[in-house]
Amino acid sequence: MPSCITDIIINGKASNPSATKKIISAISDSNILQKKGGYLFMMSISGDCCNLGIQPYQIDGERKYHYEIEMPEDAFMLTGFINTNRSLTLLFKLTPEKYKEGLSAEEKNSYREVFIRFARFLLEHGFPADFEIDLVTNSLLTSAGIIDNEPQTVKELSALTLQA
Repeated sequence: MPSCITDIIINGKASNPSATKKIISAISDSNILQKKGGYLFMMSISGDCCNLGIQPYQIDGERKYHYEIEMPEDAFMLTGFINTNRSLTLLFKLTPEKYKEGLSAEEKNSYREVFIRFARFLLEHGFPADFEIDLVTNSLLTSAGIIDNEPQTVKELSALTLQA
């Protein structure tokens, strides 16, 4: 199933599929992952555009943070990690008020669509299908009511239907 993403922005610059595949290949390479300590990312999808900000977890021995990634704000933005153990962490931020009241059905479906389309986008650009979806991500997805069954891999996440 396609992500339907045709426009790609990586770290603030337009990217083409070939360049994107090279970047995705590099950030999922086990040797590079170990050397960099993993990667931090923030991403949003709007229509057919994926905006992705990526940086190594550490640069020259100095720890980096998500807030250092320059990204335009988006209501359904995801933050996460590409971990050295070949797992993927995908998170979203809720205000304390929204956490207490919970997500509406429409918000759940919007987040579900972003999670699934991002997984499909990664696979379309060479990300390994067998990378695990970590426990934190699955706990978040199920406790927020975004998905019912926990996907174990990026491939399983990408195979979910867009609407619950």
